[in-house]
Amino acid sequence: MPINNAQELFVHSLSEIYDAEVQVVEGQQEMAQQASDQDFRSAIEDHIHQTQQHARNLEGVFDQLGQQPSA
Repeated sequence: MPINNAQELFVHSLSEIYDAEVQVVEGQQEMAQQASDQDFRSAIEDHIHQTQQHARNLEGVFDQLGQQPSA
């Protein structure tokens, strides 16, 4: 689908960022499950929470634009 204006470009870019955040969370969750060092696991879990907050922030932007986020 061609991008016809600045808002469509903005939404497309947000979608790409949102998708990346969702994929990072999935990868981090797998890493945390496999981590044998508790300190490392805790650090990954902290980062998961931060990344999930990034995704929620993007969901709020989508909501304000009247769009649905897609990953």
